[in-house]
Amino acid sequence: MKVHHTSFIKKYLAVMLVIPLLISDCTPPYAEKEKGQKYNVLFIAIDDLRPVLGCYGDPVAVTPNIDGLASNGMVFLRAYCQQAVCAPSRASIMTGLGPDNIRVWDLQTHFRENIPDVVTLPQYFKKLGYHSREVGKIYHDPLKAKDPLSWSAPSSLHVTKNGHGQKYVLDENCTGKMKAAATEMADVPDTSYIDGKVCHAAIEILNEIKDSTFFLAVGFRRPHLPFSSPAKYWDLYKPEELPPIKNPASPAGVPEIALHNWKELRGYTDMPLIRDVGPEEALRLRWGYYAAVSYIDAQIGKLVLELKQLNLEKNTVIVLWADHGYHLGEHNLWCKITNFELDTRVPLIICLPDCQQNSTFPEDYQELRAEAGGRALSIDFPASASGSVNLRMECRKYSRGTISFYGQSGSDSIAMVFNYPFDLRRQYYPNVLIPGKEHDLKLKWDLLNARLQVFLDSSLQTIRLAETDKILTINRITIKNMSNRPDSSSLNILFTRSDIVGNKFSDERIRIVAFGNSTTAFRSSITGVYTQRLPDMLFKAGIANIVFNEGIPGSHTGHLSDNHRHNVTHGLDRFESSVLSKDPDVVIICFGLNDSWIDEGQINPRISLENYQENLSYMIRVLKENNILTILMTPNAIGDKYEEWRYEKTSRYSGIVCSLAQKEKIPLIDQWKLFEEYGSDEGQEIDDLLLDGMHPNDMWHEQLSVILSNIIVEHYKKIPHD
Repeated sequence: MKVHHTSFIKKYLAVMLVIPLLISDCTPPYAEKEKGQKYNVLFIAIDDLRPVLGCYGDPVAVTPNIDGLASNGMVFLRAYCQQAVCAPSRASIMTGLGPDNIRVWDLQTHFRENIPDVVTLPQYFKKLGYHSREVGKIYHDPLKAKDPLSWSAPSSLHVTKNGHGQKYVLDENCTGKMKAAATEMADVPDTSYIDGKVCHAAIEILNEIKDSTFFLAVGFRRPHLPFSSPAKYWDLYKPEELPPIKNPASPAGVPEIALHNWKELRGYTDMPLIRDVGPEEALRLRWGYYAAVSYIDAQIGKLVLELKQLNLEKNTVIVLWADHGYHLGEHNLWCKITNFELDTRVPLIICLPDCQQNSTFPEDYQELRAEAGGRALSIDFPASASGSVNLRMECRKYSRGTISFYGQSGSDSIAMVFNYPFDLRRQYYPNVLIPGKEHDLKLKWDLLNARLQVFLDSSLQTIRLAETDKILTINRITIKNMSNRPDSSSLNILFTRSDIVGNKFSDERIRIVAFGNSTTAFRSSITGVYTQRLPDMLFKAGIANIVFNEGIPGSHTGHLSDNHRHNVTHGLDRFESSVLSKDPDVVIICFGLNDSWIDEGQINPRISLENYQENLSYMIRVLKENNILTILMTPNAIGDKYEEWRYEKTSRYSGIVCSLAQKEKIPLIDQWKLFEEYGSDEGQEIDDLLLDGMHPNDMWHEQLSVILSNIIVEHYKKIPHD
């Protein structure tokens, strides 16, 4: 990846396409191309995207596909839009002229009103014999803002609409009006929203024009408001782990004209009309923005994968850009339109076909030097379902960055399966490397049994699961040194391959779904929840398996409409998509604490005792009808910090679970009873098993995984494992 710091303010973007080819040190050089050969151009526009991308150093963004482009291309770290407003910015990019030249400063003026004969970028390619096409949002909305002269054929999905399957899919938001809720999370396929449709249409057009020389412009609308995306992209983030808002107050002494009242956001029905955005609202918005970015990243991955499958990647330049940046609460601002850095700075990546890396994994140690300033180095090796890799790392003061491991599932696009961050400037991550010391980092994976382990200096740091219902193989490691300090040392990494065994797997795995609330959900504050420990125990017992963690904090057994204290996908809302769709052999159900909880100022629990029993009974009945082994777990007991009446109330919900297990003759883990038995012994308290008086700690998750393993092993005959 080359890194450039130039501003994006040149007259013609076409020059930006040619200059990188001329100055590239890739081989063979552009001048040596076969005479008359033309590159295709895939021109990807993203609406309202500030550089919250892994390749720009964002510590939490899950953007493996854009990062993959960056690792093979040129990343401009100091690219700025001409004006942080959609229409002027896009008109400027597409004409190569500044807003003052085309006299477009607002959302209403079309650039051809003032310069009718201007030749746009796609129009210029069309004049050169290219087949020039548009799908999605390239020019500003609405229809009158479009430019048919730019294209060789009618455009597709280029006007934003308000119907179902556009901005929203939930009935409460599909009112026919332009704005409803500012965020939407729905357990639906990617193509349910407009950007999934745009990706699908772009793939169809690629197949249509693959035999011609083309300029294909693809415009994605997210992360523009509303922040709507499928639930699986929200699940990539834990909201409590998102970085806090930096500089949330308005800058002191700044002229009033430099600020605004973020009218765009206030128009959404769940946003304040006058007051500031509250902390919970701000967190929801930031979570939604990151989820939307990952949603778009996945669409780009599908698009690039199709390019490769059509054997077009070796003759196609890929350009990725955004029309402007975005504020997410910084300076007490939301959205765009200001001249501050966050509104004007944009991502710009140009990926050249001759820079594609074709390296193979080294047999012996090989040194890679990741210099400061955002440079990323990747090393590829034959995809494998199990194996291990040793890394030896030495870095000095100020180094910070990430080591990312990428994998591929069948024909799906490459996705990051593990991200190992480090920061030597401060204790920002738990995995901190000591300056001046050599560290040994070992990655071990057995994706047959959904195990991924990281050892730092022989100490097990993290276990994460590669959750997929397909075989996932690891085939790339990327190192990024993201320090921009001139006195930052390089990051030296030595690789060696160890025990790569290739694509070897068995289809005889039992499929286990753990379905529940925060007891089941992943937690960064402990080494691993029971779903992360169970696969290894079963594997040692001779049972090949894959475990899907479908725990969502705050989730109860019912529907969101039953109680919306936590705006998440609840039990009955996701039972089919999160459980039945996995075609499971075993389902572990653990709900109760959120069902029984009585919120401040309320007299009734979130889900009544009767409805709790009814909801669980329905799930059990459906699972039994499908011959699926069901294991019920009562809610765990809560600690002394909570009121006695709350303890008694929750115990009744535990009793319901016990009664259902006895009635249906299905396995039961009575956590409530086990907690009480533990706390009754001298010198022991229930809180010994809890993190915060409510959520189980490592000690209990280890015990829980042992109990579950014994139940499953007893039920199944041992399966020989090669």
